Parts: sequence; structure tokens; C-alpha cells
Amino acid sequence: MAQKTVGMFLGAETVNWSLAQFTAAARLSKSLGCTEMAVKCADGSVVWYASQGGLAAVRNACLAGGLDMLPYQYSYGNKFGALGQEIAVCKQLMQLRPDGAAMVDMEVEWNGQVGWAQTWNAALAPVKGILYLTTWGNPATQGWSGVIAALRGRVNVWVPQEYDTVLVNDEGQYPSGLAMQPALNLPEAWPGPNDPVQAARTAMSRGHDGVWLWEYGLATGNHNVVQQIAAVVNPGGSTPPPPPPSGGATMVPTGWKDDGTTLTAPNGLTVALGFRLHVLGYPGGWPAWNWPVDASVGLPSIELGNPTIGAGDRQIFRDRALGYTLTRDVYEMWTGQELAAWIARSASQDATISDLTRKNLTLQGDAAALAAAQTRVGDLTAQVASLTQQIAALQAQLQQQQNTNAATTAIAALAAALKVAG
Repeated sequence: MAQKTVGMFLGAETVNWSLAQFTAAARLSKSLGCTEMAVKCADGSVVWYASQGGLAAVRNACLAGGLDMLPYQYSYGNKFGALGQEIAVCKQLMQLRPDGAAMVDMEVEWNGQVGWAQTWNAALAPVKGILYLTTWGNPATQGWSGVIAALRGRVNVWVPQEYDTVLVNDEGQYPSGLAMQPALNLPEAWPGPNDPVQAARTAMSRGHDGVWLWEYGLATGNHNVVQQIAAVVNPGGSTPPPPPPSGGATMVPTGWKDDGTTLTAPNGLTVALGFRLHVLGYPGGWPAWNWPVDASVGLPSIELGNPTIGAGDRQIFRDRALGYTLTRDVYEMWTGQELAAWIARSASQDATISDLTRKNLTLQGDAAALAAAQTRVGDLTAQVASLTQQIAALQAQLQQQQNTNAATTAIAALAAALKVAG
């Protein structure tokens, strides 16, 4: 059975990559079951990678990692008046590989633009090669029915962006009879309900001869998902396992088990991908007692003792740790340096905890003093209220006494007046 395509997209993040990073990406993608990589090589009419030595150098770097590069271009159509220049770039990309294969990504700018599509089709009609086009998973909704009709004579393979289950079901918006290899989103890449493994099964049930995966950055944290998709597309395996990096004979440590993709230690923990190859190809044989003590994890910084190493994967074994980055591939970490860094961090954290504990005790003492002061204020407030009531009562008595004295004076004055009158 002919091998089907499991393509990996590499997007805008590659614009400043080194050639070694392309080689590492190809090596990892191949180990996960991919058969090809679509690398963004142009944005509109601007071709990338001059500083890396040009498109041919980037393709050679990918080939060195075991996969060919399908160059792709994002097209803005005539939005900026550069349709002719973009067509020229597409022709340039189609000259990179012997089979003339290249891809163009046309999206919102092309909605309803039948005239642009006719111009593109006419310009590329005489150009030999395989042209892939990736665009909406729901083209009729996006106003693409006329655009597809204008382009279908030149496009060899359509790559609908079926990024969730709704868009997988919208594939019927494409006319029948088109060669299709859907683009699927890996987990965390799309807000809608998304099951890329099931989407791959659906693509195979529809008779498609491959799928493409968006995108490499997400694949580095979803190895298992990529492998499952590859197994769906090519059940017999897309590529033979690469040889151990040391070039020596493959050797499974005593008591371990290997099924061709996963190495299982006696404690039940597994080792896969590049770490597995490192163990199998270890000069003189990997010590059987040197089991993994945790699973491989992807981290934004895999070495505390050397942060410049950057992001990658790490797996810790009994007496060492293995690391993987795009630039360094698999390597053995300096565990002494790493241990010293963790001890220093632990000491720093212990000092921080002690300081916070002391401050907490101080605050607790301050809180007790504050509570006592608040109680004293409450007592004084009650006393003030009582005194206020007493003053009010005295003022009332005084006023009553003043009223009585005034009445007595008035009576005396009246009695004196009556006596004079008599």
C-alpha cells in the first residue's frame, strides 16, 4: 500500500530559525510518523530565509533531518496591489523541488474574489508542478464557491482547514471530485470542539490520501496525538524507526521491554522518541538498573542550572537526566550542576519561608496588641456614652431648678405688688 501523507506545518515562528533548528524539527516530525513538512517560505510577495542561505539551504536542512520541505506562501491576493508579485513568488516556490510541489494559503482576503482567482489560475496554468491550496473548511459560508470554480483547474490538492468537528462536517461545502488532504488542528490550537484523531479517521473513511497537522509548536507538546494520527493514516507505520544516534547496535537493557516505539523499564515507566533511541544506542549498553524515575515532560526551561538551554523535553533517570531541545537534540544533562542549582533554590526558598514565618509572628503579635487596643477603645467609648447621659440628666435637673427659681421670684414680686396696692 502506498504511503499516505502526514504533513507537519511550520508557521511564522521559523522566520529567524537556524538551519540546525529545521533539521531538528524534521528529525522529530519524522520520529512521530510525519512524511513531509510544509514550511512557510513567503508572506505575500516577501520571500524569507535570505540570511539562512536561501530556500534551497532550508530545504537541504530539512532533508538532513529525514523529511522533504513543501514550501508555502500566505497570499493576500490583490489587497495591496501585489497580485502579480505574489504569483511570481508562487512560481519561484514551485521551482524549488524536482516535482514542482508548493502550497499557497488563501484565506479571508480571497473571499468572493473570483476575478483574482481567474488571474491566478491563468498565470499558473502553464507552470509544471503540484500545487496545494489550503483555505477555509467551510468555503461556501466564506463566499468561496466561485473562487474554487476558478482555481480548481490548476490546484492539484486541496487542504481544507478542518480545525474542529463542525468544520470536519462542513467538508460537503466543497464540490465533489477534488483531491483533498485536510488540515487538522492539534490540541489547544482551536477554541471549538476538536478531536484531531477522530478527524483523521473521518478523512481516511472519505478516501483522502493524507492529512496535514497545524502545527509544529503544538506537536512538540502532543507527541502521542501526532503518533496516533500517523497510525490512523498509515497503519503499518509511515517510516522505519531511525537508527540509534550513536551508530552502534541497538541494545535493550536487561529486564526492559521494547515494542519498536516505546521502551518500558521494569518499574513500568516508559521512554520514547529520541530518549528511547539514546538508551538503545548507548555505547556499551545502558545500565539495566538506570530506570526512569518520572515521565518525559515538556518545559519552558529544562535546566535550572543553565537557563540559556531554553525550552525542550526532560526525563530524569536514577543517575542522570536526558534533555532535548531543537538546537541540541538529545543530550545528557550535567546532573551535578543541576543538583547544585536546585539545592541553592531550596535554600533560598527556605530562607524566604523563615523570613515570612518571622513576619507572620510579628504580625500576629501586632494583631493581639491591636485587638487589646480596640477593646480599650470600646471600653472608653462606653464610658463616654455613660458620662454623656449623666451630663444630659444634670442639664435637665439644672433647667428644672432654674425654672423653679424663676417661678418663686415671680410669685414674690406679685405678692409685693398686692401688698402695695392694699
